[in-house]
Amino acid sequence: IQHFYGHRRALNMGVAGDTTQTLLWRLRQGGWPAALRPRVAVVLVGTNNAGFGWHAAPTAQAILSVVEEVRSRAPGVHVVLVGLLPRGAEPDDAGRLLNHEVNRLLAPCHDGRTLFWLDAADVLLDGRQRLTSLVSYDQLHLTPYGYAILSTAMESALRAALESAAPAVR
Repeated sequence: IQHFYGHRRALNMGVAGDTTQTLLWRLRQGGWPAALRPRVAVVLVGTNNAGFGWHAAPTAQAILSVVEEVRSRAPGVHVVLVGLLPRGAEPDDAGRLLNHEVNRLLAPCHDGRTLFWLDAADVLLDGRQRLTSLVSYDQLHLTPYGYAILSTAMESALRAALESAAPAVR
């Protein structure tokens, strides 16, 4: 994260293996520093829920619960909600289909004022909709190249959120 966002003083609060419920637990148990008041928070969580057999609707609702928890911890924060990334090498992978359905449920939540939606799945896939080892070494976790693609895709949503969250000039 420092490589791509260090100049913005970004803080990565992600933990490997997190599900929505473990993230919510951590946030509620002091995992969000009381003095932390970011203008923008990027939320990318939920693909591990699929790995534990969750269905799309409860996963989408749990992701929205994370967004609301972040908002309660940092009133006025603008959120970039990143859709679940593709998983599995092939387009018909069950985990990828589930993540796609979660994204379909989440996309309408975008309001362009305080919640900004980004579905970066297409830019991570090749022309035949495959997730290659160049982008994801295990068809789940991104390689440095995959993170470079994701950070480039995220830039416009992040800039829009930062501009929207900027204090008014008087």
